[in-house]
Amino acid sequence: EEYIKAKQKVDYLQTTVDFLDRTIRQKTENVIFVFLPSRISYVRELYNLYSNEGKNFPEQDFLWHFAQKSCEDYSINCISFFQALKTHQTGTHDYPFDGHLNKTGSKKVAQALFNYILSNIPVKKDRSLQ
Repeated sequence: EEYIKAKQKVDYLQTTVDFLDRTIRQKTENVIFVFLPSRISYVRELYNLYSNEGKNFPEQDFLWHFAQKSCEDYSINCISFFQALKTHQTGTHDYPFDGHLNKTGSKKVAQALFNYILSNIPVKKDRSLQ
């Protein structure tokens, strides 16, 4: 049942991504869709609990599991911060009482985004402000 609810949300997300893809390609370039997983995904102990040992969600990075194909199909710049945040216990990259990223988690996300931009977004040689 949780898997079905997650799939419905992903279908809605897919419709939104389709719309945004068409709109953005007409108006701009170098847009990055960022997938910031909740700690239910990136904290192993919580994933095991909520996913019923992987039965409810097929992948620990379940948001990216559903989104990756669309990003590839549409050649959209997408990044998941799952790998940057993956940990075994609550409180490593987030505040244990509410799940918001702490200083360490924020730095991990910032570094991952910086590395993604350097590797995937072309830098224009003329950087003058004119």
